[in-house]
Amino acid sequence: MAAAGGELRELLEGILARYADARAGEPFGEEHPLWGAFKALRQALSAHPAVRAVPTLRVSWSAGFGTWAKVPWVALLDTRETTNVREGVFCALLFRQDTSGVYLALCQGASEPRKQVGREIARTLLRARAAGLRGLCDALPELGFALDDRMDLRADAAPVADPSATVAHKLYEAGSVPPDAILSRDLEALLAAYGRCVEEKERAAALPAAGAWAAEPERWDEPWDRAAATAALVEYVGRRGFVFEPWQVASYATALRTKPFAILAGVTGTGKSR
Repeated sequence: MAAAGGELRELLEGILARYADARAGEPFGEEHPLWGAFKALRQALSAHPAVRAVPTLRVSWSAGFGTWAKVPWVALLDTRETTNVREGVFCALLFRQDTSGVYLALCQGASEPRKQVGREIARTLLRARAAGLRGLCDALPELGFALDDRMDLRADAAPVADPSATVAHKLYEAGSVPPDAILSRDLEALLAAYGRCVEEKERAAALPAAGAWAAEPERWDEPWDRAAATAALVEYVGRRGFVFEPWQVASYATALRTKPFAILAGVTGTGKSR
């Protein structure tokens, strides 16, 4: 039976209260009560009106693989933007490693960008993108969300979402998770901001490419900073109406710096000329 505060609060508080003991040495797997709690949380979010209203939203979760994760999560993924938590922008419930609270956040997957361009450049690119996306989230601070990169998961290893690349976040402390009415309000507001981020990317993708590579004045007197230069290239490409993931632009630039040519494979009409 759900607590007076509602099903979502009951599930979140239950996970926060129980997770540390499970990670300390209890068997991992479907037989553990926490597994059922995460599945129930996924089902509750999937059935939420704000989620059901967006046909492209999918809910995923992970408490680890073979052993309990240090930072378990439940993610809401818009398939127009991403289908996994390794890249792209998504909403998530991220549990602190010390189980002192859980964040509701709009964040970015870091695993794929790190693999493609390295940790340093990936962080620069993700931070730049987060700064741009915050302009679409100006209604969130009224509800207690922070629009900065100071989400503190208290993790001693890299979590699925890089806190330094977070767009927006709000902490619910263990023992003080608000009633479902507040949780629903916050979720609806965050999903609305997420939708604006996805739609803005789709609008940019539809811009005409004519004149996209018109020359701009070059600045040769500034000191070379690879990370800053890569971020500037990503920003330049975006201003011209092209839509690529930052790691894709960085990978292509790296290929051209390695050899003075690049061969792009693909069937006609997939965008090689662009």
